[in-house]
Amino acid sequence: MPSPKLPLELSKNEDVFKIYLQDSGLEVDFVTEYLNETTLIEVKAVTGNTKSSRTILKNYNIYKVKNCIKFCEYNIGNTDGILILPYYLAFMLQ
Repeated sequence: MPSPKLPLELSKNEDVFKIYLQDSGLEVDFVTEYLNETTLIEVKAVTGNTKSSRTILKNYNIYKVKNCIKFCEYNIGNTDGILILPYYLAFMLQ
């Protein structure tokens, strides 16, 4: 096995706070708490794919996340458990 490369090499230091222990290859724009639940936030330039978010939602036993909000150019909707909202409603999240 090859030696670790950045940023994984930095995880050797036990005196620093770590957000992750391994690189899963999943990319999500934001992770926040919304309505007392961990929630993924995706912001897409046009329509965009939410492959990483869908993978996380389908693997609740690993990630313990069951909510995702996607902001894009579409109207309000819900697809595969992902709440879809147009950009102009982002300010409404509290």
